[in-house]
Amino acid sequence: MFGPITLQVATVLSILGAGPIPSASGAGGMAGTYAVAGTAHVSISPFPAQDYPGEMTVTLSRGAAPGAFELRLEARGYGCTLQVRADQDGSLQFPDRATCPLDIAQPDARGHVDAQLRMGRGRIVRGRLEMDLQFDVDGRVQMKIPSRTVRIFGRDIHSPETWAPTAPVHGTVAASGRGQRTREPATP
Repeated sequence: MFGPITLQVATVLSILGAGPIPSASGAGGMAGTYAVAGTAHVSISPFPAQDYPGEMTVTLSRGAAPGAFELRLEARGYGCTLQVRADQDGSLQFPDRATCPLDIAQPDARGHVDAQLRMGRGRIVRGRLEMDLQFDVDGRVQMKIPSRTVRIFGRDIHSPETWAPTAPVHGTVAASGRGQRTREPATP
């Protein structure tokens, strides 16, 4: 019964775990788009914990202040932007408790979850991004219940497709990944 919701929630939440970010030459050479592959361990009740491999696009754009960047995580139609700081050695510092609000809009699941960053660690070295992220997840999700026909005492009873009541979801997502820069940042 929880299979479809587990997959949908995992899909949304797997975007939250990417991998480290590669660096070219100090903080100034990090901006660009990275193709990241990794694994997310999703432990969200009331669903069973599971590991999900996946790919995502990570875009690192320079901010206004020296060493400031926007890190955009995107996968499977969902996205989240985090403000990060970069050191000259390619290390990334993530903000404490930043939140990624995610609206779930799938054919068999809908709702809203907030994923609050518990820990973020990343590094870019020679155009390769490596990243580890951990999020605390809270929200509410609804699952579609398919129509079905049941035969009782020789008579077919049909129940129409409907939505289950909204249920709270709570848990964690821990993800890590790695990937190369695929595009340099656009120049004005």
